[in-house]
Amino acid sequence: YRIALAAGVPVVPAYIDWQHKVASIGEPMDLTGDVRADMDRIRDFMAPGRGRRHEWAAPIRLRDETGPASAT
Repeated sequence: YRIALAAGVPVVPAYIDWQHKVASIGEPMDLTGDVRADMDRIRDFMAPGRGRRHEWAAPIRLRDETGPASAT
C-alpha cells in the first residue's frame, strides 16, 4: 500500500478461490491516501472464504489504520 501510494500507481487486487477453482483480478484501484477507506475497498474485493486454508486467514489490515479492522 505505502509503496504504491508513494509511487502514485494503482493497486490491482487479485485472489484465488480454491473452493470454486476460480481466480480473479480486479480493476486497478487508485489510492486516495485515506488508509481506512482504501483498505475497506481492498477488503470488499478480498471477501473471506476464498483461500485454500481460509480458516487460517487473518484480517486484512495495515498498522496505519485506526480502530478495529472491518468484519470481512
